[in-house]
Amino acid sequence: MGYEIEELRQLRRGLGLSQTELARSAGVSQSLIAKIESGAIDPTYSKVRRIFAAIDLASKRRRLAASDIMTRRIISCTPDDMVKEAIQKMRKHGISQMPAIDQGTCVGLISEKILLAGVASGKLNVPVRGIMSPGAPIVPPDAGVDMLVGLLTFYQLIVVAEKGAIRGVITRSDLLRSAYR
Repeated sequence: MGYEIEELRQLRRGLGLSQTELARSAGVSQSLIAKIESGAIDPTYSKVRRIFAAIDLASKRRRLAASDIMTRRIISCTPDDMVKEAIQKMRKHGISQMPAIDQGTCVGLISEKILLAGVASGKLNVPVRGIMSPGAPIVPPDAGVDMLVGLLTFYQLIVVAEKGAIRGVITRSDLLRSAYR
């Protein structure tokens, strides 16, 4: 827990809960919540525990998941696209990496770093499959932020998939953007 009773109103509102919803979840009356928030009473320890347990539960239910963070509009290439085409697509959309998708499956990843190495070795007119890195990690839509942060430490892009279908992608900038919402 680790909450202060004075924080109750702020916590409740931050979770988008009404006094009635919190009271119902905690098994107490709405008037008790109102009196606590206004400072009119000093509640018993057992009531406070139940209220803050309900706050904890609501907080866990509302935690960010991959589906909340992901970019649904997937810009991708195929392994058969030419490197030059991949560069043009990335420039057009202002992105620094994209998945290589073949028949609905992520089979590789193209990034600026990989493209720079390809350009340096004169591989502009070769298919993407010749320079792409192996596929990006795939997570379910309900994957938590902790998992995403861990993966983005090592990978530039995460694919979000459900029942074999790609639903979105997550980059470091997507995760940072969601942190500041």
